[in-house]
Amino acid sequence: MTETTANDNLAPQPWRMANLRFTAFVSEMPFPENGGELFQDFFGFTHDDETCRKREFMSEFSSGKGGVLYQATISGPKVDFTVSPGISPGEVPDAMPSLPLEGDFETMFRDAAKRLVVETPKFVRLAVGAHFILPSAGKEAGYAAMQTFLPTVKIDPSGSSDFQYRINRRKDLQMSGKLVPINRLVTWGCLGFKLIMGTAAGVAHVGDAVSAMTDVNTDPNIDVASLTPTEQATIIETLFSSSRELAEKGDVV
Repeated sequence: MTETTANDNLAPQPWRMANLRFTAFVSEMPFPENGGELFQDFFGFTHDDETCRKREFMSEFSSGKGGVLYQATISGPKVDFTVSPGISPGEVPDAMPSLPLEGDFETMFRDAAKRLVVETPKFVRLAVGAHFILPSAGKEAGYAAMQTFLPTVKIDPSGSSDFQYRINRRKDLQMSGKLVPINRLVTWGCLGFKLIMGTAAGVAHVGDAVSAMTDVNTDPNIDVASLTPTEQATIIETLFSSSRELAEKGDVV
């Protein structure tokens, strides 16, 4: 018999993505790979800007294309690849900024992550993070919508504020005769997006939304580099699928 949850019958929700991140950790310092080359290998084009604050501390490589900001940031033993909406100075969007749907960034990131991990056998830990938003007509409407994703949590839309719920639903994968733990964290809340204007208008309130911020990662005690390419690909698929599942299905077990 298959165990079900309260949200199994919910249709996938029209979540938008405010940003997406793939993180890979090495076990040695300083970071052994060239950030500019990693940027090009991952995204498929060269970076436009580079910022270095001591090589051993942080280096950032970035490029803006089609209203999207692409970044590769090396900090200590990790590299973060991220995409987020680019907002031009003085621009006031008519909705909360999100990545264009036609970009299919999850597929692009998943495929690039597989190439990176297989071709660079130095990454010992992996993580996927995303910020999903579901636009709402005000804070109370957002709290009511969030309640459908958190059926076991009591939320009072009219009498509460600054609600935040964070939980880790760990999942174990069986690989090479051992369990590989996957941490599946998600932080729920409602947020309002405001822009500070450099005019007499002051602050522009753009909109409200339900917010689900995911962080799905491998256990630090598991060396991903010691696994086979097939197992590494399975882990990467799990990281990305779990990240979206946490938002679309809510607090799943």
